[in-house]
Amino acid sequence: MARAKVNKSAQHARYRPTPPSPQELLWQTGVAGGIVFVNADADRLFWYAAENTEVGPFAANVPATRVIAGTKFLQCWGSRQNRIAESERIDVDGGGSPWEHNNGLTVTANAANRPNGDATADQLNHAAAGNSNSQQALSGAFDDDANIVASVYDKVSSGTEDWRFQLFGKFGAGTAILQTATTSWQRRYYSQDIGSGGVNPTISLRNASDALARSVLHATPQYEGGDGESIYYPGPPIRTGSTPKTKPGDLAYTDTPPSWLCAGKFDVQVFGDWVTSEVQDGDTHEVLHMDAFNFLRIKKGGGNLQAVMQSNGLQIGKVITLDSRQQIATLTVDFTAGSLTVAGATTGNGTVSNSSMLPWPIKRTYIGCDANGADNFNGGIGEPLRVAA
Repeated sequence: MARAKVNKSAQHARYRPTPPSPQELLWQTGVAGGIVFVNADADRLFWYAAENTEVGPFAANVPATRVIAGTKFLQCWGSRQNRIAESERIDVDGGGSPWEHNNGLTVTANAANRPNGDATADQLNHAAAGNSNSQQALSGAFDDDANIVASVYDKVSSGTEDWRFQLFGKFGAGTAILQTATTSWQRRYYSQDIGSGGVNPTISLRNASDALARSVLHATPQYEGGDGESIYYPGPPIRTGSTPKTKPGDLAYTDTPPSWLCAGKFDVQVFGDWVTSEVQDGDTHEVLHMDAFNFLRIKKGGGNLQAVMQSNGLQIGKVITLDSRQQIATLTVDFTAGSLTVAGATTGNGTVSNSSMLPWPIKRTYIGCDANGADNFNGGIGEPLRVAA
């Protein structure tokens, strides 16, 4: 009697693991819409609040008003730093800049192309002095115990070279971190609580402690800090009694702004998530506002304006109002036209002030945060959705 053939393909298919869902893939890769979400302790960083579904470790604590039929919002968790490329660029030009060049260090300005191709990478030429450095007095009125994030690219023309990066806090000290530059551009990030004291915080690009002469190319040294204040993205609201609370949340970064941040259009949705005592259905409340500091701010009912997004050169005084607790506002950002459009507001268009402005969001981008961590926005920020150009 002939043996029946076994359909191995069907057999394999039966045991084939289920492909990860978009949510699971997002959790695994840490990438959403070209933005990389990172955290030093490798926790899962964000969760989706899909239609009629709350996921994540805080699901039971999310107010019902966050579930809006037909919508999907990205919720972030934990404390990260905003590292959009070119944020608060500090140029090491060797002349006329606020950089101080000490102990035999000289600077060759515009010695090479920096990572984006512009010929503005500067070469720091360290003499044979272990403490030679280039030091920048950071601008801004820094609060005590503010968190400063600094970053810099490094590269050498051949071989490898050691150098040290140091953030000096208000107490006049900081840890020098040894780095090894190679022939490829590498970006370094540093974060430090600047503490308290009478010293102006500084960034230091220093020679290695071996006191050897060397030359290292540096590009776009920069720092983050919201003028010295810690920056937070909104965490999910935590239900404590009848009042939702938020925890300091997430900042997203990307080394190179993805295409949807640089050209064409994309939509970001925001919606109010207030308790009844703050905003009544049917009331009109100013929610979005472009202020004189180029912050697009969101206003909670009865609360202060919260910074949502900062752009270069957008017109001020643009507002939009929400008429109900669960109304959704859509921001359409059109980079091709150099404009920011807030749907539903006839005066909601912002325009780039002149052609010399760097493309948004080259300075710094906040989506759903306030600049000092207090009274965090208690609402939802939608996924960036690409729309037709």
